[in-house]
Order: sequence, then C-alpha cells, then structure tokens
Amino acid sequence: MHGAPTSHLLALLLADVGAGTLLRCLLIAVVVVTPYGLYQRAKVRKMKAEGAAARGELPPEPAPPDPSALETVVAQVEELGGTLGDDQTAEVRLPAAPTVDGRPAPAVLVDTVLQDALRRSGLQVVERHDDLLVVRPVADRAAG
Repeated sequence: MHGAPTSHLLALLLADVGAGTLLRCLLIAVVVVTPYGLYQRAKVRKMKAEGAAARGELPPEPAPPDPSALETVVAQVEELGGTLGDDQTAEVRLPAAPTVDGRPAPAVLVDTVLQDALRRSGLQVVERHDDLLVVRPVADRAAG
C-alpha cells in the first residue's frame, strides 16, 4: 500500500510541473555538478599518487629475464639479426635446461623454435656446441 500514494504523488507532480520542465532541471543539475565531480575525482587521484610516492611505494620493476627461458634466447637471436654485419659472427648461449613458461621444454620444441627464430632473423648456424651456437647472417638475406 505504500507504493500507491507515492506513485499517485509522482503522477500529480508530473501533471502539475510537466515532464519537460523536470527534464530541463535534471539536465541543468548534471551540467552544473559534473565538472565539480570530475575535479574532485582528479584531486583524490592526485592525493593518492602523492601519498604512495611519499610512502616510497613505487610501481614494481619488471622482473629480469630468466636466463633459462627459451623466450630470452629467442629475443637474443632476434636482436642479433638486426645488428650483425654480413661478415660478422656472434655467439648465442643456450641454457642447460631451457624452459617455456617456467616448465622444462622438450628438445624437439627447443630446436624448432630456435630454427624458426634464426630463419626469421636472417641468421644461420656456423658452429653448434652443447651450450653455444655461433651464428652469422645468411649470405643472401638481402635478396630474401
């Protein structure tokens, strides 16, 4: 029974004032209040950032690359592909137990990924040892 008198009052208010007038008042209120709300939000964010800096809370630094991760080796190969001259060679150290996402990687996967990285980087293997690859640019990489 509480809903009936409230809805009746609302209907009377809309009939008396008019929906257009109420809508204009609502729009004016939004236009007046929104800039102040945005200002206060920016002020609170700034205060939080200053407080975190004052407490010595800095954003976390990214973790150093895992030397046993296959992704690290691939990144090194890709970097060498863009920096080696035609007559230069470079060494790529291979981890004793390569990992992918922190798990041991099968030898077949390691070989496949390395061959793909070397191909995409325009490099070829000159010498291969257990934990070392000596690479140089492919002779006709400018043509490919």
